[in-house]
Amino acid sequence: MVNTNYARKWFIRRIAENTVKNKINHFGASAPSLFHASDKFTSSNLLNTVESNNSSDKYLLSIAKLSHRKQKFDLAIWRAISNKLELINHLLTPQQLIVLLHCFKQIKFSSNHIFTKCIDRLNGKISQLDLYHLSLIALTFRHNNPPSWLISQVSSHSIYNIQSLCISTLTQKQIIWNFESITHILGSFSAIDCANQQLFQLAAEKLIKLIESIKLIPGHYIHKLITSYCRLCYSHIRLFDVLCEQIFSCKLNNKELSDIKIGFESVQYFNPKLVRFIAYRSVIFGSK
Repeated sequence: MVNTNYARKWFIRRIAENTVKNKINHFGASAPSLFHASDKFTSSNLLNTVESNNSSDKYLLSIAKLSHRKQKFDLAIWRAISNKLELINHLLTPQQLIVLLHCFKQIKFSSNHIFTKCIDRLNGKISQLDLYHLSLIALTFRHNNPPSWLISQVSSHSIYNIQSLCISTLTQKQIIWNFESITHILGSFSAIDCANQQLFQLAAEKLIKLIESIKLIPGHYIHKLITSYCRLCYSHIRLFDVLCEQIFSCKLNNKELSDIKIGFESVQYFNPKLVRFIAYRSVIFGSK
């Protein structure tokens, strides 16, 4: 059983910091340090490094992650990264390609050409990915036009990985990472209206066990899970019951609470305690 205080502190820290930054640092390939500690991470420094002939695959990945962490929205940097990626994408592993595509998505840099080229290299290699990297590629679905084979492979290998998940052998951090990954995968399939009852049914059983281990779930994850199921008209009573218990101790704004209420009504799920809670919130805080 995961320590509740640890889980609470972990999630608070995850929300306060940049979640993607932590994940990429943990899972991404290590790369040499690009700058000394005294250097300022200016756009010109980053751009010059990308455009230099020494920008290998490791350097490019490191620069992209650094630019993302530092919230560098300079279009010139991301165009340079995109151009360099087109030249050396064959040197990158599937995991590295996915991390780079996710950096592009997070920074809101769109390139259908780069997406298509990178995705083509992943064909037949999706089986090499864990749930974390499957979730990253799934998160790109709504921002691009994913081919049907990609959706199908991500779906089938997500099912396999979720089914193979042995929660009792996971560390505390791994439990949280897997919970987040499954949530993002379901949210991505729901966002593109891609129904997959087997995936959602299997995920629900694992999510219940993961939530029982974590104890405290942030509100935006609860909102994402509930709306993902309801958007596709899937109802899972046990999962909804577990998530409702979380609602009473998490932070949800009125918009999120309204989305949950509407979603539950659409699948005819009724929880008397939640109804009273929403009524209480309406009286105390109004409809703002």
